[in-house]
Amino acid sequence: MEDADPGSRAEHIGGVFTLNRPSPIHQATALEHAVALRDVVPGGYRVIAEVRVNADDTWITPDILVVPESIALSETSPVRPDDVLLMCEVLSPSTETKDRTEKRAFAERHGIDYWLVATGDPWGTIETMPYGAARSRTWHCPVNRGLASSATIAEL
Repeated sequence: MEDADPGSRAEHIGGVFTLNRPSPIHQATALEHAVALRDVVPGGYRVIAEVRVNADDTWITPDILVVPESIALSETSPVRPDDVLLMCEVLSPSTETKDRTEKRAFAERHGIDYWLVATGDPWGTIETMPYGAARSRTWHCPVNRGLASSATIAEL
């Protein structure tokens, strides 16, 4: 299934296989946020992108992950949920429902902080769901060209 389309990302959630092909704005938003995060993650951690996370019969490929440096610099794949400090998804029309429901539930089940980032939003909306929080918080960040800066992300 995974080799059906080399430009797509395969995921398996709730017994359903899906293939997603990110759009250019999706990828640009993910890249800019990953770069901004890189400057503010705690010591001993690294930002990585599009690496599979497996747990039980579920495997997902988040847009951005923050993991221990030892994991980021290894050949180990997939990553275990216990190794993920932060999981970030860039919202796209084709995946928004899954990102807001199944992936959020996955993060909550495994104690992972979870961020949703809007594409094409001039206010740079980032919705955070810290592990154990009763509800999410939405941030409307001042941004440069529609993308968050390291200083903005550090405030979150």
